[in-house]
Amino acid sequence: MPDPSWQDVRKVLERCLDLPEEQRAGLLDEVCANDTMLRGEVESLLAAGAKGVDWLDRPSVDLDARAGHRLGKYTMIREIGRGGMGASVWLARDEIFSRDVALKIVSETASMSAQEIERFEREIRSAGKLTHPHVVRVFDEGRTQTSRFFAMEYVPGHDVAREILLQAGRRVRAA
Repeated sequence: MPDPSWQDVRKVLERCLDLPEEQRAGLLDEVCANDTMLRGEVESLLAAGAKGVDWLDRPSVDLDARAGHRLGKYTMIREIGRGGMGASVWLARDEIFSRDVALKIVSETASMSAQEIERFEREIRSAGKLTHPHVVRVFDEGRTQTSRFFAMEYVPGHDVAREILLQAGRRVRAA
């Protein structure tokens, strides 16, 4: 059986990444019914992404982060990603400037250390100083009684972690 093409691997991988983990095997059964090599490629990329990459883990629910909720001047639309420290990234609407933004929110819990709080604040300060055409701009930062957040330019598409995983597949296919 010939090796699957990169386009086939990428298509199936992207479909799997759009599903909850427990539904991926069913999709692979359906899509890769007679193509064990394609299934193997996709499964190996999924497994590689799952080892030590926290973007696959869903953070604890933050009461400030739910669709339709207002966080300052921002209306939450939907979660679009996850980051370290249990941060969630939301597509939100800036009601003052009538634009979509990516809103990174971290819950301040009793278990957060002073170092974790400082790390998030350092991330905000560092990102806010960057000006480059290939780096999203930071527009705003704020806090509520339970959360800290910052708003940045929204760029449609998938996140960097997903792109790294997809590029890893491209390198595997080229070898």
